[in-house]
Amino acid sequence: MSPRSLIFIFLIIFCTVDRTSSITQPRSFVVTRINESRTRSPFTVRGGATAVESDDESEDESGDDYDCADDDSDFDESFDDSSLIPRLLQHYHSTPPITKIYLTSSFATALFSFILNNNQFPKILTLQYSKLLTGQFWRPITQFLNLGPLSLSYFLTLQFLWTYMSSIEKLLHTTPTTFINLLILIPSLMVISYGVLGLNVELLGHNFSTFLVYLWSRLHEGMEVNLMELFTLRAEVLPWFFLGQTFLLEGQLPTLDFLGIVFGHIFYHRYTSGGLKGEWLDKWYYEGGGVWKWLREEYEKVGEEFRGV
Repeated sequence: MSPRSLIFIFLIIFCTVDRTSSITQPRSFVVTRINESRTRSPFTVRGGATAVESDDESEDESGDDYDCADDDSDFDESFDDSSLIPRLLQHYHSTPPITKIYLTSSFATALFSFILNNNQFPKILTLQYSKLLTGQFWRPITQFLNLGPLSLSYFLTLQFLWTYMSSIEKLLHTTPTTFINLLILIPSLMVISYGVLGLNVELLGHNFSTFLVYLWSRLHEGMEVNLMELFTLRAEVLPWFFLGQTFLLEGQLPTLDFLGIVFGHIFYHRYTSGGLKGEWLDKWYYEGGGVWKWLREEYEKVGEEFRGV
């Protein structure tokens, strides 16, 4: 067994050690209270479901009677291909607006590239700093749509973003300008940092997903996360686990993953200290028409979902 394999096994053991005495309470600004006794897997398609589950489910599971016939029907239904697409569509329609726009745009671009551009991201959308001087200001934005060529890896990354980004957007639905400010500040810092450090801009989308994982983990501190039904670990350990996974499985220093964590910590620290809440966007959001009015209506629907209306 190689030293790298031994390190990976040690990392798994370290992450699964019971550290109940060190559980921290979720931050007060989180809209919903996190139930620390629940676990969730970040690898299941939930379309942005929140970490809080209804108590009714646990009450139903507590019954003494067990109906095997009902269980068999549920098992068959879970493997019914005819119900898969409707479930995915239901999750998609329940996805908050900005996450939906971002992921839809990324998938549409990837599909276009697959059909018409030999599965290569269009050069007209890639970030080239010299082109910014000629007025092509869309490039820093469209570069974040690049999650790689259309493949299994792409869909895994897409689902990864779907889970964490939509969850954060739902948690911040009562202060949507905070989420919008997040999407302006952090990508701008990433674009500037990549230019200064001379990093490969093709990986901006991957770096953005790492940032979202770190922010999600801090918003859900103390929560247990189920990884592929193999083991559980605390939410705040999750980004560091992925950091180690990149190093051990890809054999290279996870510089970009670490940058995502740094950017996440910057935003989280500034937000919890009372800054970066997007007050400068409030007038546009609450008084504007057009797109702003549409966003208000969409976030009202998200609020109704939280209230169970």
